[in-house]
Order: sequence, then C-alpha cells, then structure tokens
Amino acid sequence: MILSTLEALNKYGVWALLLGVLMLFGYLKLQHLLVQYNSKASQEVEIIKSKLNLVGSSYANQLEHIVNYYETLYRHYSLCQDVVNKDATELPSGEIIESKREYLEEIDDLVLSWHQITPRARLILPREATKHHEQLIQLFNRFDNLIKSDAPKHQEKLELIFTDIHFEKTKIENIFRNYLHTDKII
Repeated sequence: MILSTLEALNKYGVWALLLGVLMLFGYLKLQHLLVQYNSKASQEVEIIKSKLNLVGSSYANQLEHIVNYYETLYRHYSLCQDVVNKDATELPSGEIIESKREYLEEIDDLVLSWHQITPRARLILPREATKHHEQLIQLFNRFDNLIKSDAPKHQEKLELIFTDIHFEKTKIENIFRNYLHTDKII
C-alpha cells in the first residue's frame, strides 16, 4: 500500500495526494452526515411512536364511550319503535304488556342514562354527530311528550316523529362508522 502510494506520488505528484485527501475528507463528511441523518430519523420515529400510542389509547377510550352512547341511543330508539310498531308484547310467562305502558315504565331510567353520558358524549363525539345528537334528543322529547299527553289518535304523529328519529339514528350510525373506520375494517 505504501509502495503504491509512493509510486502514485512519483507518477502524479501532489495531485494524487490532494485527490486522496479530498476523497478521505469526502468519505468522513459523508459518514458524519449519515450519522446526523440517522439520529434525526430515529428521533422522528420515536415522536411518531409516542403519538401513535397516544392516539391508540385515546381511540380505545373514545370507543368505549361511543359504544356506551350508542347503546343508550339504541335502547331509546327500540322503545319508540315498539310503541309505533306494536300495541303489546307477550312475555314468556303469558303476561301481556302494552307497548305504551312498557315505554312509560322504562323511560325514566333511560333519561337518567342520557343525563349520565351526555356531558362526556359532547366532548368525545365528532362535531357532526353532536348536531344530530341534539336533533335526536329534541325528537325523543317530542315523542315522549306525545306519549304522555292525552291527545286522541296520535299514532300518525308518533309515526312521523319516529321516522325522523330513525333518520337521525341512521345519520349518527354512519358518522360513527366513518369516524371509527369500521366500514374499512370489515
């Protein structure tokens, strides 16, 4: 190696030495840049990892609250649906319960559930779902007021309100599917 370097110096002179030094300097500079880039890339990867962990835990918490919200929504929806679609339900014991009476017996517990989950829901639900939630609550209240009133022959009005309830419920379901990406997972 030393001989070839000396021969190159003899043959090409100082230019060969200068070229060798420049190549060495370039190689060292390249190594330095690669180490810097690798360090920055590692830092960025760690930041992305921590953000993904945060998003993952946030998603898990949101999912639980959204599912609780939807369960309450669907319970209320089902009660309204029973009142609109059937007059009574026969239990396995043979007892017959009027749908309206069943609604009136269960609505107070359901309203309490709504009061418990609504504050959290307002913080967690997507903005668009919150708008539909407010409309849905108004419709549920109108439905409830009509059930509790003594107005004769209000079945048509109940059906119209229920149609709107169904529309809003479907909108919220679609928003949740999009927000939770369940339509892409399945």
